[in-house]
Amino acid sequence: MLSFAYKWADEKKIFVKSLPDFPGYKKDLNDDGALVKELHKLLSSCDIAVAHNGDAFDFKKANARFLY
Repeated sequence: MLSFAYKWADEKKIFVKSLPDFPGYKKDLNDDGALVKELHKLLSSCDIAVAHNGDAFDFKKANARFLY
């Protein structure tokens, strides 16, 4: 996983998280563990997640990374 973006319904600001935002990125460019944990924490804290292509792609790929 390279990145994800999200926005809370009651806020205007869009948040973006990507691999370079996490400390272990420079050591191992393929280590997305911290990014995946952040996404899992985010999705676990929301009541409803709305995505453009969520059911067909995004949530499937995210769940696969969570299991890994």
